[in-house]
Amino acid sequence: MKRSFLILLLIVIFLAPTPTSAESKQLVALGDSIPYGYHLPSPSDQSFPSLIAKEKGWKLTNLSKPGMTSTQLLAAIKHEEEFQQALKEADIVVLYIGGNDLLNLLKENKGLSGLTKGEVGKVSSKLIRNLSAIMMELNKRTDAKVLLYNLYNPYPDAGFSIDLPLDYINMQYATVAELLDYVMDVKVIDASKAFHKHPEYLIIDDVHPTIIGQHVLADLGLSALS
Repeated sequence: MKRSFLILLLIVIFLAPTPTSAESKQLVALGDSIPYGYHLPSPSDQSFPSLIAKEKGWKLTNLSKPGMTSTQLLAAIKHEEEFQQALKEADIVVLYIGGNDLLNLLKENKGLSGLTKGEVGKVSSKLIRNLSAIMMELNKRTDAKVLLYNLYNPYPDAGFSIDLPLDYINMQYATVAELLDYVMDVKVIDASKAFHKHPEYLIIDDVHPTIIGQHVLADLGLSALS
């Protein structure tokens, strides 16, 4: 009798569903040099996706690439198996993209001086179209919660000339997320507000976050996940 009971108990334990642990969750990071952790001493440990994953005890696949534009990210999601497989397995996706779309325009123009509204508007419109397409691709390829970071001002000293187009772009980011909230789990993370009037969050004479800035981005994401 005791032997039969023990066998039955072992069968029940063996067949019982194993609860999903925090460690089994997959965090996928998409974007440019910001989530990559460019110019940090140890990007794999100090980028904000790494900090989020470490705090949560999650596994991280960071597919962010320095210099990546929204056009390039959209193409990667559509055509690269590495991206598609990672998204299929993802529980959480963090997305920061769009900065290089604007920075490339500034490089072509050799700075802010003489930059026309038409040029900025053309790049901004293409960025918003790409973002919408990226989000639709994510909706098709993953059931993960998406943390969509808006764009902080990489040139805080430039003031209104950068703030105005960024405010427009970030409003559109929020609109895209609001529309897609009916079909997917998406949350806009306000990096722009967090970095406003905090030059110490940026590396001196650079557009990338300091370690402190990366922690700020991570804390924003963690707050959205709590």
